[in-house]
Amino acid sequence: MRALAASGTEVLVPVRNREKRERAAAGIRSSAPEARIALADLDLARLDSVRAFAGGPHEPVGLLVLNAGVVTAGEHGASTTADGFDLAMQTNFLGHAELVLGMLPRLREAGTRVVVQSSLAAAFGRIPGRRLASGADAAARSLRGYRRSKIALARTRAVRRLRRSGGGPVRLGVRRADPRRLNPRPTRGRLDSRARAEENRSGTRGRGSEMARAVRFSEFGGVETLEVVEVPDPQPGEGEAIVEVVATGLNPVEMSIRSGAHPSRWPVEFPAAQGRDLAGIVREVADDVDRFEPGDEVLGWVDRGAQATLVAVPVGQLVPKPKELPWEVAGSVYVAGTTAWAAIDTAAPGPGDTVVVTAAAGGVGCLTAQLALERGARVIGTSAEERLDFLQQFGIEALAYGSDLERRIRDLAPGGVSAFFDFLGGQADIALGLGVPPARVLTITDWDAVEEHGVTKLYAGDRIALERVTARLAAHRLQLPIADVFPLDRVQDAYRALEKRSAAGKIVLGMDLVDYPGQRVQGVDIKEQDATLGTLTPHERLRSEEAVPAAIGDGSVRRRHREERERDEESER
Repeated sequence: MRALAASGTEVLVPVRNREKRERAAAGIRSSAPEARIALADLDLARLDSVRAFAGGPHEPVGLLVLNAGVVTAGEHGASTTADGFDLAMQTNFLGHAELVLGMLPRLREAGTRVVVQSSLAAAFGRIPGRRLASGADAAARSLRGYRRSKIALARTRAVRRLRRSGGGPVRLGVRRADPRRLNPRPTRGRLDSRARAEENRSGTRGRGSEMARAVRFSEFGGVETLEVVEVPDPQPGEGEAIVEVVATGLNPVEMSIRSGAHPSRWPVEFPAAQGRDLAGIVREVADDVDRFEPGDEVLGWVDRGAQATLVAVPVGQLVPKPKELPWEVAGSVYVAGTTAWAAIDTAAPGPGDTVVVTAAAGGVGCLTAQLALERGARVIGTSAEERLDFLQQFGIEALAYGSDLERRIRDLAPGGVSAFFDFLGGQADIALGLGVPPARVLTITDWDAVEEHGVTKLYAGDRIALERVTARLAAHRLQLPIADVFPLDRVQDAYRALEKRSAAGKIVLGMDLVDYPGQRVQGVDIKEQDATLGTLTPHERLRSEEAVPAAIGDGSVRRRHREERERDEESER
C-alpha cells in the first residue's frame, strides 16, 4: 500500500478497524505527503459488510489486491463468525471470494487485475471434510483455520491454471513483485520443502499421483540394460529450473558410455541416467531465478539425465525455444548444433577452402557441412551409399564410404583439402594422407588419433553457441533432419534404430508423442544485414522442403507408432 501510494496511484483502503486505518493513513502521508488515499468500511468477517461494499459506488479499479487476513481468534476469543464460518476461513478466503463475485461485472468491464495473496503456511495444514471450526483449543483452531484459508487461496489459483493449461501439470511458487508495477514479471521461487513433500504425499502435484519417469541402466551392456523407472520429482536447486521434457535427442556417445567402453573417461555410478539434449516447458524455478518463469518453452542440456519426464536444469544451460522450431528439432540441438559450431569456429573455413565432412548425414555432420557452406566453403561429405542423394540436396558433394576413399577425395579436390571433420571416427589417417595439418583435422570420437597424431578433439559448446545455432534453425537457415521419433517407453527400440544408422538425421524420444510437424516449413525472407544470422550464401536459397526427406513431418511416425501399439495391445488380449 505504501509503495502504491508513494508512486502517485490513487489507493482505496477498505478496513474494518477505523482507528487502525486512520493511523495507517497518517503514517503513509507522513512519508508521502502527496499520496492520494481514500478510506472505506469493510469487514470481511461479515458477509453483509462485504456485499454493501461490493455494491457501493466505486471508480473503475485498475488493481485489486486481496491481502487482508487474520491469524488469531476474533473479539472475546471467538473463532466463529456471525455467519457461522470459521473466522480465518471467512476473513481470508470466503470474504474475498464474495467481494470479487459482487464486483465481478465492474472488474471485467474495467479490465482489473486481481492479485490473490496466499502464504507458505498452506504447507502446514489440510482442509478436512468436516466443520472447519472444530478443535478443543481456540488458539489452535484459529491457527489451523489460517492455514486452511491459505490452502484454499492457493488451490483456487491452481484450479484456474489447471483449466487454462488444459489439464497439464500445475505448480505454484513464491512471487516477489513490486506492487507499483501493474504487470510485473516477478521472481518465481520454490514452495517450502515441507509443502512439496505434502504435495507429493497427497498426489496433488503435476501429473496427479504419477511420479516422474526416467531412463536408467544398472550395468554395462547393450540396449537390453535400459529401462524406464519411476523416480522422485526433482527439486530446483540454486539457479535451476524444473523442465518438463517434451523431446530429447539421442547421441552415439551415450551408447559408448552405456557399453562401458571407456569407464575411466566416462565414469558411471549405477543406476545411471542418460541423455544431454532436451526441450520442454518450465514448470518451476528456484527463488533466485528470474530469466524464466513457469510456462516458458525452452531448450538446452544437462550433463546426464535428459531422458526423463522432469529434469532439473541450470538456467545457464537453457535458452528460449523459438515458436518456429518443432519440438523434436529443439530437443536435438545442443550436442549436434554446438559441436558443429565449435568445429567451424575452430577450422574457420571460408571462400576458396575445400573441407571434408565424414558421417555428413548425421546430426553433427549435417550441421557442420551446412555451416561450412554458409561461410562459402566447398564441402565434400561422406556417407552410406543410400544417403548420397540426401546430402546432395544440401549442396554437398557426396562420396560413399568404401575403399580408395582417399584417392576419390583427391580426384574431387586436386587443389588439396583445407580441413577434415572426422565425425565417423578412424579417418584421421586419410586426412593426414591428404596433407591436412593435424590441427585442422577435427574429431569427436577418435581419442587415439588425438593422442598419437595431435589432431584436434571437439567438444559441445556453450549457451552462446546454442543461441546462434538455434537462431539459424528457427529462421530455416539450417536444417536438422529428424530420422525418427519414439515414445519414452520404447527407448530400447530408439537406440536400436540409432545403432543401425539406416536413416539420415537424429533419433528422438518424445515424452508425450504428438504429430510432430518436422522441418517441412515454408521459406522465409532473411535480411542480409541481419548480424545475428550472418551473410546469405547460395546455400540458403535451398527450399527447406527440398533439403529434408519427404518422410519427415507427414504424420508417418505418429501413425506407425500408433499402429504398433494397437498391434501390441491386440496380441495381449
